[in-house]
Amino acid sequence: MSNDPKTALITGGAQRIGQALVNHFHDLGWRVIIHYHTSRDAADQLTQRLNSKRQDSARAFSADLGTIDQIEALAKAVTDLEWPLDLVIHNAAQFSPTPLSTTTESSWEHLMSTNLKAPFFLTQALLNMLSARANLIFLCDIFGDRPLPNYSVYSATKAGLAMMTRSLALDLAPAHRVNGIALGAILPPSIAASAEPYVPQDALQSSAAIEESALLDSILARVPLASIGSPVHIAEVAEFLASSDYITGQIIPVDGGRRVG
Repeated sequence: MSNDPKTALITGGAQRIGQALVNHFHDLGWRVIIHYHTSRDAADQLTQRLNSKRQDSARAFSADLGTIDQIEALAKAVTDLEWPLDLVIHNAAQFSPTPLSTTTESSWEHLMSTNLKAPFFLTQALLNMLSARANLIFLCDIFGDRPLPNYSVYSATKAGLAMMTRSLALDLAPAHRVNGIALGAILPPSIAASAEPYVPQDALQSSAAIEESALLDSILARVPLASIGSPVHIAEVAEFLASSDYITGQIIPVDGGRRVG
């Protein structure tokens, strides 16, 4: 039996929730492969810090997951590394409004490619690198279950990702388990305008003059637990899913009760 540590690949792993996932699994003794697109400095700094803690325990690779060529290039880089994958967390995604009256085909294609096509084809490209009983975790969104005004395409991608999670759980069983995490209010309001999807998007309003404190109040009013979640909460659930051998095809909401509030 190999004494090599387990290995996790986290897409969008250089910042925010992705970085929290990387740190969490590295702290558990795992090797981590960090995918990033444009956050090279953050990825390099993170990789150096982790390798200073434990030699040769982290690697970082860049790819634009919106293109098949770069998905395949990322898969080749991971394959060449010869670290069999015990866990793949599909965290990378894009978020942007798509009002019916102004949305372009380019906007549609960008969201669909990054949020839906990329997780499917990256999983396909990595199949031969999955270890026995490897796990896949897809980061979904509570707005894949409920409509979000002016974000129809984003919500559609997350609804599709949820169904993909359940479908792949059937397709890959019994060899591998596939689960999802549906994110709610996780990141601080100060980055609510970023391209990341892990924001309480229903709290966003059209006026740029809204104060952050008012936005926070708006968010908390919709969350029964009356607090914003931390990326650490996502990492803890990911650890649970990675270690629970009899769970597959499930999507766990981490939203402070937002879906029932």
